[in-house]
Amino acid sequence: MNKITYTGLVVAAMIFALAAFTGCKKDILKEDPSIDPSKVPTGVVTGDTSGITYDAATVTGSVLSEEQLLDWGICLYSGSDESRLKIYSAVKLDSSKREFKIAVTGLLDNTTYHYKSYAQNSNGVAYGETKSFTTVESVWEKQPDFVIVDGLFPSVFGTDVVPCYIETEKATIDGLVRYRFKNVYDVHNPDEWTEPYEDYEPVPDEDGIYNGLPTNYPGDFDDSRDWVMEIVINGDGSVSMAPYETGVDWSYGIISTGQIYPDMSSDIESYPLGSVNAEGTVITFPENSLYWSMAAYNSGGKYPCGTPTYIYTSKEVYLEATKKIDYNTLEYTLIRGEVSEFHSSAYDEKWEQTIGVAIDIEPEKPDSKYKDLYYLADLYASGYGLAFYRTAGSSELAVVSGRETGLKFRDKDILVSQSNSFESTVSVNSKGVSVYTFNLVYHYSDGTIIGEFTETFYYSEDAVAYDKADFLGNFRLTGPSAFGSDYPDADMSVTVVESETENEFYIFGIDYADSVVATFDASASTLSIAPQLLPDFVGDNTAFDMTLYTLTASGSVSDDDAMELTFNMSGDMVPTAESVGTGYLIRSELAGGWVDGYENIKFTPESTASASARKAKSANGKLSVKHDIVVAERTVTTEKCAKGNFADTGKKISHKTIKAQTNMRIR
Repeated sequence: MNKITYTGLVVAAMIFALAAFTGCKKDILKEDPSIDPSKVPTGVVTGDTSGITYDAATVTGSVLSEEQLLDWGICLYSGSDESRLKIYSAVKLDSSKREFKIAVTGLLDNTTYHYKSYAQNSNGVAYGETKSFTTVESVWEKQPDFVIVDGLFPSVFGTDVVPCYIETEKATIDGLVRYRFKNVYDVHNPDEWTEPYEDYEPVPDEDGIYNGLPTNYPGDFDDSRDWVMEIVINGDGSVSMAPYETGVDWSYGIISTGQIYPDMSSDIESYPLGSVNAEGTVITFPENSLYWSMAAYNSGGKYPCGTPTYIYTSKEVYLEATKKIDYNTLEYTLIRGEVSEFHSSAYDEKWEQTIGVAIDIEPEKPDSKYKDLYYLADLYASGYGLAFYRTAGSSELAVVSGRETGLKFRDKDILVSQSNSFESTVSVNSKGVSVYTFNLVYHYSDGTIIGEFTETFYYSEDAVAYDKADFLGNFRLTGPSAFGSDYPDADMSVTVVESETENEFYIFGIDYADSVVATFDASASTLSIAPQLLPDFVGDNTAFDMTLYTLTASGSVSDDDAMELTFNMSGDMVPTAESVGTGYLIRSELAGGWVDGYENIKFTPESTASASARKAKSANGKLSVKHDIVVAERTVTTEKCAKGNFADTGKKISHKTIKAQTNMRIR
């Protein structure tokens, strides 16, 4: 089995390196024979300790001399291992006051710590007497194995997010629950590995849970001692984690983690604590709650973890929280409406579509997976649908990713997932139509993307009708240039008003057109724009003749066929399905050719206020003649029904790469 490449490392290093919570001045105890002892600070006193708990204590000290100092505080280490020294600088609110009291946190229980005051000037460092204290012993009780879904390694290396069992102990002190986890990142079933390791594929148990981290090879984890992760469930439901070395070294020193707030940042909004659910069964460290660090990478710099970590208090809790729902067999209540259409850009088609809401079979559970769950049944094929969550009052939709569509492309099953580029949303237009916009990625099971499309579902409980007033007012006119991508698309603010003639409208604001005449058909709810002579356009003190022609869907120019416009389900005025004309062109013989034109035009309402007649000034101060008409070609490969507008676009990042690549890619 192969290691995973670093996906977040370079990006994280470019963003920022958070300051360490202690100044790791590990050379502060080194003796320097060149320093004159008489020139280092004097009067350094190590004080007493108070407030000793299982993980914290308050130590005191002072510097009696009044000479100029660079720094002063406490040196602390456990046992006899001075290489694990931690330095706590005193808070220097007033440099003349050199008595200090320092709260030391993140300690291990039932552990003896040695400490002494220090003071530093430009000549060197002097120390006070070495003293010691022992933290309170906790009574730890063995628990059934918890399950961790780790975010550390996926955040740094891009590994798969997988569940692993963790050996767990519990202690309760002063009403606070503490958990201690041993060797979280141990190798998965180390006795099963054989050389070459790259050829071995770790296999989880029948519930999909690993007995150790499956991306670790034997030798990656230091099994000479226990590596302990400790967390505390605080009284307010937040969860704290002490700094912790994992015991794993992937060629860049021991990998460490811990909580960012409050030791490394005071911004709890950006770097939140962990949390526990109401039942106390699921512990979550969200994105940017924890940091990662490697001892030999960027001098041990600490970087936020971009992937959450979840801890479940039992296998049963994990399975319940992550159980797979067969969305195709769930019982749904059908939501009926007069309008219920699905418009697919992936398949260049539209069809009537039903929508349903799942019946909540776990109503007593506040986090039931059946709440707010909606389903578009038989969407692309019978028995396969699109499931998504919609919370009341929210415009965001959470599409259930990795869903089979029931269709194939190039003899492979097509799956659909939420796009990472754009959100899926729902909105309600002025006519009460709910517009569901799904930004979806179509892909194979191995992650190969074959297409990314915006699919739209329209739902309305009542029939939608448009009257004359809807066609009047202010609109934003848009559409692709008829002269190719070298010319800008249309983006004009126009106004539609009534003339003195019944069912005759004027459109003001179209470039190079003083006004355009349109005809309203109340019986069909359409607005018709026919080819016509336009008022002269005055530019550079010259009056230019102007004629409007229609542009057809096939790209031909017509001086006879009209554009028939009506409202689509989104509430935009667009050419009807039967309209011959789908765009327009404006020509001036005096100017010598075409001066403007757009295809597939759309009028988007800007205001529902009634419009009054006005004469809009043209947006073009000068007249310029464009090249001969060149209608943009549509070259999308379409395979209807069973196959969509798909073309392989390549694989996503592979889940497995060679360990040597990991080492080479890091700079």
